[in-house]
Amino acid sequence: MTKENCKGRVIGSGLRVYPETPQAYHLIREFISKEKMESFTHQLQEEKELKAVIRGMPSDMPPQEIIEVLLDVGITVNDCHVMLNRKTGLPMPLFLLSLPKNNANRNVYNITELCYMKVIIEILNKKNGPSQCFRCQGFFHSSSFCTRNPQCVKCGKPHLTRDCVKPRDTEATCCLCQGNHPANYTGCSRNPLNKPPPKPKS
Repeated sequence: MTKENCKGRVIGSGLRVYPETPQAYHLIREFISKEKMESFTHQLQEEKELKAVIRGMPSDMPPQEIIEVLLDVGITVNDCHVMLNRKTGLPMPLFLLSLPKNNANRNVYNITELCYMKVIIEILNKKNGPSQCFRCQGFFHSSSFCTRNPQCVKCGKPHLTRDCVKPRDTEATCCLCQGNHPANYTGCSRNPLNKPPPKPKS
């Protein structure tokens, strides 16, 4: 299909494929989508974006205005939106920027004034522990590149979390270990963070 050599490796009941070029990677992803196969892939390194957080802007600042001002100083932005408080759902005085990864855009971290406001622009803090897919609740990949069957993070049933109708007063069920907690609970026994260290080789 790719007209290129590809290496593979059996992992459990699955097959991991290692394409050698970005063209082969995209052809394989298109085939997976067309055939509606269960899989997950990782984003190519050259396609990853820079993530930056702007501190010090009022939460009602129009994101489009921020994008236009940054463009005037030679910085292109793919997306800009206000960040929400996880507990209250209310907007915070923080804006998340997604930028193409290039040398010009790396200068965004040197900006100290934006839209007549003193600001601090810093790298988005990475979460502790492995990434977890919002779709299948598996680890080490993103939902953006996952076509596995969905698992709800709250009730553990085979549907997307946004479609869940579980009442708030009922206990959660983990689809990974069947415990009474959501699947993204960091104390879950199936979370790689809690995997016992390997025994020392003798």
